[in-house]
Formats: sequence, C-alpha cells, structure tokens
Amino acid sequence: MTDEHEPVETRPAAIAMLKETPTNRHLLRGFGPLVVGVILFVLMVLLAPTVAPERDVTIEGPAPTTTVSAN
Repeated sequence: MTDEHEPVETRPAAIAMLKETPTNRHLLRGFGPLVVGVILFVLMVLLAPTVAPERDVTIEGPAPTTTVSAN
C-alpha cells in the first residue's frame, strides 16, 4: 500500500531514520536521580546529628540543712 501524497524518494529516508538507534541524552545515562539521591543521603549523614550533645547542668541553691536530734 503506497501513499499517494508523499513522494517516493522520501520513503526510504524515513524508514532509515526510524531504524536508526537513538542516542541517549540523559544525564549520566539515566543514573542522574540515583546520583542525586546518594549525594543527598551523604549530606544528610554528615550534617544532621543523630544524638544531641550532652550538657552537664549544675544549679546552685541554698545549702542543705541537717538537723541532729538529741535522743
């Protein structure tokens, strides 16, 4: 079945274009999201603390009083 609206000379060129293997234009051949995820994970591990720093808190107040019973 031939198409009467298209010249005969362009059909082989169109078929050759369809058979051509496309080039991969993705960043890092499609591994871009994985690389970004790894970078974000490493930054999270380095920058977000997992344990809060400990602090020694001393409060100065009145001295404790002791009573001695004379029994």
